[in-house]
Amino acid sequence: MTSAHVSFTKAGIASIRNISDFLERSGLSPFVASSFSAQRNVSEQLDKKIIEFAEKEEERMRGVEWANVSGYSFGQPLKRGMSHRENVNCQHPNDK
Repeated sequence: MTSAHVSFTKAGIASIRNISDFLERSGLSPFVASSFSAQRNVSEQLDKKIIEFAEKEEERMRGVEWANVSGYSFGQPLKRGMSHRENVNCQHPNDK
């Protein structure tokens, strides 16, 4: 169920009603609670877990400097003692 909720409602554009409909149409409803209220509870629990994870990550990453090239972060933390450097752009020989 977690995968369905993440794929459909958290990363996608589907709703909880779409999850319930999917469970009915796929024949999984006899094995999984497919009602809207049951799936809403799953979705709310998943939201809490996502927020909890984000808060832990923010705390863990507090104070870490991130590498940044031309204003775009590549998500790579700088190693201790490293400093930011200017981005060096090399012109291609065919570019005039």
